Amino acid sequence: MKYNKFLIAIIGLLLLLGCKKNSEREAYQAAIDSLNTVIASMESSTASETNHWFNDAVDGKQLVKYGIAQPEEYVVKQFSERTDLFPIKAVLGGTMRFSKVQVLGNKWLIADFDDGHVGGRAIYSYHLKDGKLMFKIMDFVSF
Repeated sequence: MKYNKFLIAIIGLLLLLGCKKNSEREAYQAAIDSLNTVIASMESSTASETNHWFNDAVDGKQLVKYGIAQPEEYVVKQFSERTDLFPIKAVLGGTMRFSKVQVLGNKWLIADFDDGHVGGRAIYSYHLKDGKLMFKIMDFVSF
């Protein structure tokens, strides 16, 4: 991306220096400004890592009723602390851990897990029972 910016800047500079008329320079400057706007837009859209599968206002309603201000973070934290939810056992002295955890609406989540030797990905269901989150493995693949 930095290379693209540099290349656009060099091309723009050459175009501006090679122009003889102010109207041509203004047209090229407008084109450069437009390209810079497109680059900025692309950078901001790729920089934001939002979860499109979970909306706090809709999917987190039930958790908010229990006074949980950030439902998605709460679900991920509660889930990540549960060492009994790994569908396979660690090998060669490794310790299983969850890595990428993403909440999928108000019922499911998907998580990657590994111990450095073996791992996989699993889908879990979750729900509130007496104010406590309950998790159940639905399916998994190991690799």
